[in-house]
Amino acid sequence: MDNKDIELIQQMENKYDTFMPVLTNLIDSVRKI
Repeated sequence: MDNKDIELIQQMENKYDTFMPVLTNLIDSVRKI
């Protein structure tokens, strides 16, 4: 793996980290209804 691949993977992980809490909140909201 070269550096470009590693950077890409880190970017994907960062996006996932920011998206997961939002998704979890959405699911919680739906369950409350």
